[in-house]
Amino acid sequence: MKKSGNACNLTGILFLQQFKNCLVATYMKTKIFLAAAGMLLAISCSYSQQQTAPSQKAQPMKTSTCVVELFTSEGCSSCPSADALMPKLKEQYGDALIVLSFHVDYWDRLGWKDVFSKPEWTRRQNEYTAALNTDNIYTPQAVVDGKNHITGSNRSVLEELIEKGLGAQQPTVIMLSAKKEGSNITVAYDAPLQRDETLNIALVQHHATTNVRRGENGGRVLQHYNVVRDFKSLEAGNDSLSFKLPDGLTAANVSVIAFVQHKGDMHISAAKEVSIE
Repeated sequence: MKKSGNACNLTGILFLQQFKNCLVATYMKTKIFLAAAGMLLAISCSYSQQQTAPSQKAQPMKTSTCVVELFTSEGCSSCPSADALMPKLKEQYGDALIVLSFHVDYWDRLGWKDVFSKPEWTRRQNEYTAALNTDNIYTPQAVVDGKNHITGSNRSVLEELIEKGLGAQQPTVIMLSAKKEGSNITVAYDAPLQRDETLNIALVQHHATTNVRRGENGGRVLQHYNVVRDFKSLEAGNDSLSFKLPDGLTAANVSVIAFVQHKGDMHISAAKEVSIE
């Protein structure tokens, strides 16, 4: 009887050992399977990313720019603070911000003739007065992207309007280059225009200093930024033109700005600024 019992115990022990070995083997196979599956999944994801990367790079990159046009005058005592604000905003926003300073001529009668003023710049401001449905013209007036206007020295509101314009994420569609040829600046441009759009191209002087001797700013030394020296509006979006380099300036003192503008509401949809080669 004891032998029979011992045989039964031995059989039971052998069974349990075999069962345990089976469990261990199953666990190891499962572990190996999961590891292999994880490796395959990682390889698959890596391959998928490599396959999608080229298509992602091929997508057109969108850049955002905002255009601020400042209407100012050396004969206006309120304008120097706005003139001084423009380079500060440029430093703040960098290439995303494009500034043009138009010196109007209607304050020239107050005793000082602004050396940068032109009646054409006054006419442009009057066009904005109609498009923006404002009651009157004034200086300093800042027009942002052709859509909104504000006193040019009001930094907080200007920042809000600029950031709103930058948030629009308009794609840059203007191809632009400029090079010096003799005493001229030759500009090549390519911008797809709709029938109701105009391409504006301006030659701007980076910095200017004027010692004002008479008028409301008599006795002051005024600093100006991105002063518009020449300006052309074009119907064709692919061609070239020339600007005469102003006397006393070199190619390093100027740059060229181009922007697409709607003929009706004067909204600006794209802009670009380039240095002279």
